[in-house]
Order: sequence, then structure tokens, then C-alpha cells
Amino acid sequence: MRKGLLRHGLCLLLGLVLAFGLISCGGTAPGRKTEETWLGNDSATFRPDGGEDEFYAMQAGMSDDGDEVYAFLRLDLGADFLAGEITDARLFFKPMGGAPSPKTLRIAMVTGFWNSYFSSYDEAKALIDEKSAATVSLRGEPGGWLSLPLTDFVKAWLGGAAKNNGLALFGETAGELYRFASSFIDEGSEETRPYVKLSAAVGDRPLDYGKYPYAEAVPPGEGQSGGNCISYSLRDLNPILIENFGGGPDEMKRIYEEAEGAVSGSGDDALAEYFAELIAEYVRANAEGLRISQIRRIEDFDSKIDPAKEYRIVMRFGVNLPDEDVVDFTDPHSYDCHFRAQLNDGRWAQKFPTEASQIVPCSGPGISPGAFPWDSDYSPTPKTANYYTSKAIYFAVTKEGDELTRHRGETRDRAIEP
Repeated sequence: MRKGLLRHGLCLLLGLVLAFGLISCGGTAPGRKTEETWLGNDSATFRPDGGEDEFYAMQAGMSDDGDEVYAFLRLDLGADFLAGEITDARLFFKPMGGAPSPKTLRIAMVTGFWNSYFSSYDEAKALIDEKSAATVSLRGEPGGWLSLPLTDFVKAWLGGAAKNNGLALFGETAGELYRFASSFIDEGSEETRPYVKLSAAVGDRPLDYGKYPYAEAVPPGEGQSGGNCISYSLRDLNPILIENFGGGPDEMKRIYEEAEGAVSGSGDDALAEYFAELIAEYVRANAEGLRISQIRRIEDFDSKIDPAKEYRIVMRFGVNLPDEDVVDFTDPHSYDCHFRAQLNDGRWAQKFPTEASQIVPCSGPGISPGAFPWDSDYSPTPKTANYYTSKAIYFAVTKEGDELTRHRGETRDRAIEP
């Protein structure tokens, strides 16, 4: 919600380019079987000797001393399917440089954020989820590719049982080390990045989780805007910034420090409550322009609403703690809140200021949006991963009509026409 903030502000829903107003998502017809491919978007090798990582290759196996060598891989998950609609998922990767191909590998989920440049071997090893670790058999594929089964991991991610922090490949026999193409390639070169291919069939989804289906919102262009997370959650095209709420840095500092002094780690929750009140007041003060007749707090993500009139939104707050653990509330880059909106099929959607909207992967009926911290970008980095850590605060919103509003009138943040 801050001005000029590139991928770190407000939010809600995925999309391409669209005309003025909302459109429903085409989607896949219920019962239709289809296949989808998800690319790996980051990878790294973590070796016990601390050796330099290869940019275009990742290694997995075991050192001569019997220490695991980990290939970490993070995937861009899609949001078209729910966990129960997945019938099969396999991870494909390509051996490099004439290296021998393994018959089996160990795989495990990763429990936290990692970075291919800054994470150490010990840090990476501590993130291995041993409970999920399994030995899997590899299968040869056309073109020299290999694949392994990943259905259980994909279902766990999409079903909200685990946050998608990626997975680790490693070995179980000392001295066996394998090289595969990483998630990085030169422009114009052969496509060798790891990917997941899944098969799924969309089921019959109840559409009674809220009033509206998914809608696409544009990223900003010169002199134009598709809104930010708050405005998108309220189905409005004029970006709404933290500055618009009237909260002051002195009051924020007082609330945060009092909460932290009472219970360490509770400052984010206290500020989330503070901003929840300010946001509700802003909506009520601009009710006519927003065409919102009511906004009310509800207890949880599945609290009862009237889906013929209402839909749910959720907010979380986060602070950017520097090394000295002191937040400068006079700097708008030191804190932020983010919003998501629930769709009528139970999934959630979000938008960042400089991006098109998206349906949130791993969201759906029965999955709490507050189960895991939120990232402040579609592709997490050390600065944006797990940024929003406060409790989740929920509202039910009653909005009139199906089109996006412009509650501040025809301004420079108009919609991009097709």
C-alpha cells in the first residue's frame, strides 16, 4: 500500500490483461482431464565441503565420506486444480555431461525458505523434513530425461498440509554423485530446466463460498494502474495506500513496543488489529464510491456469510526488521499489510501493485490462509519470503454490482482498455 513500492505492497488475484470491469475465469470444465506443466524457478546444490555452486547444474547424491549432497529445487505451482483433483504428478530432470543416471534417489520436502546464493550447507540440511523423506525409483523418459513420482508432495502442497518451500534430492550410497541441469539456462539454449508434469480432472466445485468468481486485473502501465491489494480486495481500481488510513508513526511505534514488551513477537498482531480498524473506517467513509454497504469482522476463514451478498477478505501485517531489531515507523518501507479475497469456489486471490492479479496456489475450500506466513512477492527472495507474519484478520464485505468501482473518480489510475 505504499507509493512507488515495486513488488512489496498490496495485493489480490491473478490475471492477464483485461478490459474495464471484472470477468469470470474461464477455467477447465468439470470432469475434463487435462495436463499441466510447472517449471522449476530456483535451484541450488549444497555440499558438505562448501564448494562453489554450479550455476547451470545441480548435484545430488552422497560424498565419499557418506555426507548427503543436496539438490534443492523450488517450483512455481499452478492454481487451477485442488489437491483432490490431481491424479498424477512427476518431476522431470535431465542428466548432464554424460554423468551416470541413478536408479533411485531420496527426496524430501523443505520446511523453510532457502536461497541459492546465501544459504549454507548446515542451514539447508536443517530444513530437510525427515518425516517426508522417501526413496523413489527413477524412470527413463524420451530425450534422455529422467522422472520420479511427486504426487504425494504436490497434493500436500495444494491441500495446505505443507508450504511450498520446494524439495530436496539426495543420495543414500557413499561416493555416488549425480549432476542434473539446474533451473537456469542461457537465453535461446535448449530447454533443460526441471519441471513437474501433472494430470488432473476438475471436479464439481460448489460455488457458495462467496459472491464473486475470479477476476483478472492488469499490471500498471504508464499513467495507469490495475490497483493494489487493498483496492483489489474491495473490487476497486484506485490504489489505496497506508497513508490514506490516517495512522501515525508515533502511534504505531507505541502500539508495537507495548505489545512486544508484553509478549515477544506480538507486535505484528497488535498492528494488524490497529490497521484493521483503520481500514474498516476508511471503507465506511468511502462506502458510496466503493459501493460497499457493509464491512464486518468475522472470526475465521470459514465463518458463516451470506454468499448471495457477501464475500470474505483476509489481511495480514508484517514489519521489515533490520539487524538491530528496531522498526523505523517513519519509513514506509519498514512495514506493510497485505490482502487476499476469497472466490466463490473457495480459492483465494491476490494482487501486488506492479503485477497482474493471481489466484493463490495452494488455496481452496477448507484451507486456512493463515496457516503459513505470506511472501510479499510472487517469487520469494530473502527480503520478501515469509514477510507477513501477523495473525490473519477476516472481514465479510457486501458489495453492490459486478463491476470494479473507481471510488476516487476518473483519475490517472484508470483501467487499461483492451
